[in-house]
Amino acid sequence: MTCEVDVPMTGGVVTIPSLGQVTLPGASAAGDATATVHSAPDGAEVSVEGVAVRIGGAAPGWAGLRSLSAEAGGRSFRVLVDDLDPHRMPGSGNLRSRLSESETERWQGVLQEAWGLLARNHPDVADEVAAAITVFTPLTAPDQGLSSATSRETFGCIALSTPPDPHTLAVTLAHETQHAKLSALLDIVPLNALVTAPSGAMSRSASSIARSDSSAR
Repeated sequence: MTCEVDVPMTGGVVTIPSLGQVTLPGASAAGDATATVHSAPDGAEVSVEGVAVRIGGAAPGWAGLRSLSAEAGGRSFRVLVDDLDPHRMPGSGNLRSRLSESETERWQGVLQEAWGLLARNHPDVADEVAAAITVFTPLTAPDQGLSSATSRETFGCIALSTPPDPHTLAVTLAHETQHAKLSALLDIVPLNALVTAPSGAMSRSASSIARSDSSAR
């Protein structure tokens, strides 16, 4: 399909959700402007002020989102790694910069082993994870363990620091999927009652639990 769409540009950068980012050489690095996405049967490009960058592949100025995938026990799981979109995890103050190729490969290896643990030992949980989670957003690592979070505004996304081992990642996937389910429920049914921790030491509303759950494991 052939079409043209005007999109916002900030600091010479255009973010295309779920695809990647375009950096337009020579475009103004300060302030906001408008660029145009041109889509045609043979591909797409982003242009501004006579400068164009092609979307996809290894085109100069283009940075595409990478994906991770795993398969075990007849079950498969695939996620995008969004380490570019400035709005990928609203309210998070510890988003990290783009993963290197070697870091991405490490995430892939740990995910494959973690997925094997879930698919072989907890197939029902694995099915829930595969149905609900479609995006990972990397966070800066804590001093020890792993940090993770979910947001009602980005259903299907888990923000997490580099997983230290497959077991920790498997637990995080199972845990954060429950928060994603609660977020979906809160969009349908208002849950305003306070939830008291078993120790009685802390009470939190259901919405606050769904909105953010950052922890070190």
